[in-house]
Amino acid sequence: MAIPRCPKCDSTTFEMQELPKIKNANFRHQVLNCTSCGAIVGTFELFNVNFRLNKLAEKLNIDLDR
Repeated sequence: MAIPRCPKCDSTTFEMQELPKIKNANFRHQVLNCTSCGAIVGTFELFNVNFRLNKLAEKLNIDLDR
């Protein structure tokens, strides 16, 4: 299996961090960034649609896997 590396400093360690408010964004976001140099490798919505749908189904006692 290939080991992911930072495109900036070649490090192999990363972390997820929540971003502060983004202007004109409707949702909060997280970034995957290098722990060595801080380069942002990817961005994600903090709560994606699948997460929210599963939480809603759980509260309504609906099994989505049927």
